[in-house]
Amino acid sequence: MPEWSPLKIDMLNNIRNFVEMYPYPAAEAAMVEAIANCLDARATNIAIGTFVDHDGKEVLRVEDDGKGMTKEEFEEHYHALSISSKVKGEGIGFAGVGSKLYIIFLAAGGNILTETKSDQFHDASEIAVISGEPRWRRIERRQLQHRGTIYELKLTEEDADFLTTKRITEIIQTHYNAVLLGRYGNIIIRLNGEPVKPWRPAIDETKCQTGRFRIRGKEYRCFFELSKTDLGEKQGIEIVLFGKTIRSKQWFDLEYMIKPQLRPKITGQILADGLAPLLTTHKSDFRTQLAPGLWAYFRRKTYRAMSTWLSEIGALEEKQIEQTDTNLQSLCEEMEKEINRLLKDPTFSTYNPFLQRQTKEVLLPASNGSLNADQTTGAQTTAGNLGGEGMGAGINVAGPEDNSALSQSPTGQESADTVVRRVKHGIAINLDSQPNNPKEYWLRPEAIVINTGHPVSSKAEKWGYTSWAQHVLKCVFFVFLEQNPPQTYAETMDKLKEFYLKWSTVE
Repeated sequence: MPEWSPLKIDMLNNIRNFVEMYPYPAAEAAMVEAIANCLDARATNIAIGTFVDHDGKEVLRVEDDGKGMTKEEFEEHYHALSISSKVKGEGIGFAGVGSKLYIIFLAAGGNILTETKSDQFHDASEIAVISGEPRWRRIERRQLQHRGTIYELKLTEEDADFLTTKRITEIIQTHYNAVLLGRYGNIIIRLNGEPVKPWRPAIDETKCQTGRFRIRGKEYRCFFELSKTDLGEKQGIEIVLFGKTIRSKQWFDLEYMIKPQLRPKITGQILADGLAPLLTTHKSDFRTQLAPGLWAYFRRKTYRAMSTWLSEIGALEEKQIEQTDTNLQSLCEEMEKEINRLLKDPTFSTYNPFLQRQTKEVLLPASNGSLNADQTTGAQTTAGNLGGEGMGAGINVAGPEDNSALSQSPTGQESADTVVRRVKHGIAINLDSQPNNPKEYWLRPEAIVINTGHPVSSKAEKWGYTSWAQHVLKCVFFVFLEQNPPQTYAETMDKLKEFYLKWSTVE
């Protein structure tokens, strides 16, 4: 039998931290990752099952008909930790940790048998933890008659009890329901030979809507549905990437604008593979501060699509138009100016939840322009040119909004030149009274909203201008933190002190 070789390990401390923060039990993590690897391999048939081996141990088996691994992928990347051949943004695999997650969690016992077959390569290996160190060796095994990969994981007694047929079904439905629903093509996941059925409540077909939009060349698809019955914990919208649910119960700050009797019946999914640059290392949430502009575009597009659908089905609350306190409105306008000046400070320049850059070189029509261009879908309206006489009237340029704008093209039929334009904006503060909403503030695509119907707002109004100014500032600060969440409480307090100190010096 070949010698055991150590797995290649990159950044071992990071691997340990990764394991500590992983959000699922070890057996569930192994299942979630195994299916993710199958999908990344472009499999259309994924077969899952359990059996008892010759030692009397229960084994989890996952087989797919994907592209299999090449010799380099198998030797250099699969038998490694935190080293991956996967291209970021093209799949949902776990950053090179992959199917080794289970033995990393256990750090002892158990093993993983893997066989893979691609067009020009066929090999198999065993991975185990020996004397506290993950190791691997080649084994003689040739069961695969087609391209793909077989993954067999020997389970502990506790995890064998955990991974019942019912529990495996629930794990697949929780994490990969979009795949089961057929929203990523004709992919079949079988458990013990039977196709796993998707979770889907009884739907009012007359009040369902599908739609799509594009951001930076990537397509996003929306599926909004109204259930005939209350959904309990399953209400809300899921955000899905490459077939895997990343966030569930997302409301995009519309939850308390929906009629209470309909809110528990809202369900659906947004297929948002274009958000891959925002994924955390364990691929179970987003770090929006990695690309706040992308997240801002996504929120804006989704908010509009979802709010339009809710309005069409009569789900939005009809609100009486209230007279805005002119003094309070003036205060918010003053605070807007001060906070936008504060955001020019390098310390807080990345905290703008709407978009950071204030200028951009864009294409404008020009009768004798030096560039060729064509009209393309997707635009945003500028606020006028910079550096010339006056501010200009504004014009559509390439961006995420619905409409069309010029885009450079070697074969374009229109003439254009470049000019620096204002294409993005600072923060805006809006007021909205929602007494039944427990949130003091929230973020809409166009503004930070402060809930004047909240008891804290009422108290601030009672105490007057100074108290209101502090309340507004606090709300804005915590919206900023949600876009750039600190890692610790101490860091949060440090940021708060720094924010108030910087604000106090703004003239």
